[in-house]
Amino acid sequence: MNNHSYFQQKERPLVLIGSRIGGLAGNSHFRAAKTGDDLAAVFLIQELLAQSFIDEIQGAIKGMDVIIQPVLGTEKGCDNKIPLALSVKISSTLGVDQGLEIVQSTVSQRSSANGIDRLFTRPSFDGDVEAGRNYFIVDDTLSQGGTVVSLINFIESHGANVVGCAVLSGKQYSAQLSLSIHTLEALREKYGTIESEFKSTTGYGFDALTESEARYISKINSLEAFRDRIAEAEDEGISEANEGNAIRS
Repeated sequence: MNNHSYFQQKERPLVLIGSRIGGLAGNSHFRAAKTGDDLAAVFLIQELLAQSFIDEIQGAIKGMDVIIQPVLGTEKGCDNKIPLALSVKISSTLGVDQGLEIVQSTVSQRSSANGIDRLFTRPSFDGDVEAGRNYFIVDDTLSQGGTVVSLINFIESHGANVVGCAVLSGKQYSAQLSLSIHTLEALREKYGTIESEFKSTTGYGFDALTESEARYISKINSLEAFRDRIAEAEDEGISEANEGNAIRS
C-alpha cells in the first residue's frame, strides 16, 4: 500500500512548457542524458533551451527571491540528468539560487508506465527544504503532472512556497495542474462509489488529482475495470512491502 500523504490542491499557476512532448525525445543526446550522462544533458540543454523560454521563466519569477529546484530522481535504475542540467543553465543565466538538497526517494518506472499505472506510482521526495523560501520547479517532461505535484506537496509541507514550474517539453493540456471543480464533480458522479478504495491504495482521494489525471480516469469506460486495477495495485504494494521486509530480515 502507498502511504504517501497528499493534500487537496490550491489554485496553481500553469506550468510553462518549452515545446511539444515529442521534440525532446527526438534529440540525439536524449537517451544518454536520460540514463546518466552529464555531458549529454549539457549538450541537450544547449540545443533545445531557447532564450525565449528563459525569458518567459524570468518573467514568471520577476522580483522574487527564488530557488530553481530540479526534479532529481532515478528512472528505471538510471539517474535522469536533464532536469539538473536545465536548472544549472536557468539559475546561472538568471543569477538565482539552485536547489540540490531535495531528491526523489523512490525509483520510478514512469517513463514506460501508461496513464492508469502512473496514478499508483507517484514518487516520494526527501531532503532539506528552506522554510519560507520561494521555489520554482523545473523538469524535462510533463505528462499528467503527478511527479510535479508530489514535489510541490513535499516542498510546501515543509514550510516553503512553490511559485511556478517549467518543463522542456510536455503535453499542453497538462499545463493546468489544479483540478477544476467541474472535472472533480464529473469524476465523482461516475466513480464516486470506489473513491474510498482508490484512496486506501494510493493515500490520496480524487481531490488531490491533477486535471489531466482526473480526465484520464473519467475516460475509463468500465467501473469494474477501474476497481480491478485498484485491487491489482493494492496487491502489488503488499508484495513490495513483503519483499522489503524479507530483505531487511
